[in-house]
Amino acid sequence: MKKTIVYFLLIFFAFSLSLCGCKGNKTSDKEDDVKQEAKKDTEEKKDKKDNDNKKSENVTEEEGEDIDEETDEYALLTEQELKVRAYDRDPEAAYRLGLMYDYGTEEINQNFENAKKWYEKAASYGHAKAYTAVGYMNLNGIGTAENLTEAENCFNKANSMGDPHALTGLGRLYLKKEDPGMARQYFSMADAANVIDGILYMGEVYDEGIGTGINPDLAMAQYKKVIEMAEREDVVVEKPDEYVVNEAHVRAGILLMKSQEEPVPEEEDANKEEALVHFTVAANAGYAPAQYYLGVMYINGYGTKKDYDDGREWLLKAADQNYAPALNELGCLYFNGKGVESDLSQTLFYQKLAAAQDYTPAQVNLGYLYENGYGVEKNLYTARDYYRLAAEKGYEGASDAVLRIESELKGH
Repeated sequence: MKKTIVYFLLIFFAFSLSLCGCKGNKTSDKEDDVKQEAKKDTEEKKDKKDNDNKKSENVTEEEGEDIDEETDEYALLTEQELKVRAYDRDPEAAYRLGLMYDYGTEEINQNFENAKKWYEKAASYGHAKAYTAVGYMNLNGIGTAENLTEAENCFNKANSMGDPHALTGLGRLYLKKEDPGMARQYFSMADAANVIDGILYMGEVYDEGIGTGINPDLAMAQYKKVIEMAEREDVVVEKPDEYVVNEAHVRAGILLMKSQEEPVPEEEDANKEEALVHFTVAANAGYAPAQYYLGVMYINGYGTKKDYDDGREWLLKAADQNYAPALNELGCLYFNGKGVESDLSQTLFYQKLAAAQDYTPAQVNLGYLYENGYGVEKNLYTARDYYRLAAEKGYEGASDAVLRIESELKGH
């Protein structure tokens, strides 16, 4: 009888932060209604926030953060109108152009090179947040080659100019430098400054034990702090921080599911249901990791009735954004015939898309497919190559698979 392919449905333990792009476009009528309601609610809240901001007496001219009519106008300006202002050395206009190209809009395609150009122009005009944005592009190699020295220079410049988000950037820089102590120090400073991304990353400190012991309770407190801050009517979540809020929901959901390892019976169902809510909020916002985990929840019936159709639809939304775990899961569904007719060609298709992103579980699955000739001509050499890729990253069982294949090859 055919063995079951490695079925990676609950990868709650290996999740890492990742920035995702635009929303998927496959939605049901029911989901469209939900999104429309959410959009209406968001617009109403934004209108209220704008009115409250205009009336606010908490922001002083000395702090340089006045919310006046001219500042509010930037969100209403077209690309060309922003360019006119930017060429007149308006730093905020240049920064907004950077954001447009960085994240894309309905009218403008995402273009990281253009984003970097406008961020750099805004920085040259003295815009602190633009320095932070350029720092991140250099840190992550987005729109340019990775350059940690330049990233550090940009973050330090932004910090000296008063952008506390740069503290989080410095923390992430030291994470990449594999200096958890310094990373924790900067995240702590950003958290103390009540910077929303600093609060999130301080949660990661406790979640993953970065420079300290692992403490799920403190991690959850940080994630919930982010979520509560985003829900406050006096707080406007800026475009770069939308990811932070969605990530907080996902990490909170993951922590709740992790708690099922040693569940308290009366809390088990409540935790699953709460996790489902967190994943749903971020999934409806178009966040691919949340869409993936929500799909997993429906497929397994965690916190809700088991529903393969809804689960597959959410996985497809994440797959539309080329999210590797979702692509891998779709391949598993087609292999095992979970809610769909078993289709090995579809299995191979999705597994290859995931493996192309260096996603280890998919590499293991492809090794298994080629080793056994499922949906493809049996090829032990190709199977060994895929297993090797996983073994090089220390994936459990992959080295044994390599030895097994090599032994079989020698016997031929």
